[in-house]
Amino acid sequence: MVHSGGELLAALARLDDFAEGASVVLGHNLIAFDLPHLMAAKPDLRLLKLPAVDTLRLSPLAFPRNPYHNLAWLSVAGGNSVMPPWVRHQFPLAGRLVRRLRDTACTDPACGWCRWRHDAGRELKRWFGYDGFRPEPADAGGRPMQQAIVEEAMAGRHALGILPTGAGKSLCYQIPALSRYDKT
Repeated sequence: MVHSGGELLAALARLDDFAEGASVVLGHNLIAFDLPHLMAAKPDLRLLKLPAVDTLRLSPLAFPRNPYHNLAWLSVAGGNSVMPPWVRHQFPLAGRLVRRLRDTACTDPACGWCRWRHDAGRELKRWFGYDGFRPEPADAGGRPMQQAIVEEAMAGRHALGILPTGAGKSLCYQIPALSRYDKT
């Protein structure tokens, strides 16, 4: 929708009607620019109540090798990249958003990323070559304790694992650490 002059309030009313039934408001630099201007011009717009998706903030996630004008990430050794401090300062939620998207498995069974990168058994195989966790000791449901501890840690929850000598405690912290490092 393009407005090229005329009555601003009428144009904003048409914009609000156009957005009727939308689930989100999507735009580039929407949060820092467009929405504050819309709020100042007409604070009762219905579209201002919708969740906002700002492609400026998501560009580094969608295009990690070529993010927004190459400003949102700094390349470091090995082709990895880090978010520079000015981005964290200007967009304080960016770091938390990246961690949440990267470290929290979704519940969609069709999500290949989550099914692969958040699966404790697959990470065990990938990093150490083992086909499965040690069957003993096991919890009350018969699930290997190694697996239970690794799954808790990979999900970002606190875990205390007390296992006998030789039960494989080292894997319980190594797999979540290696998995998180590689996802980062």
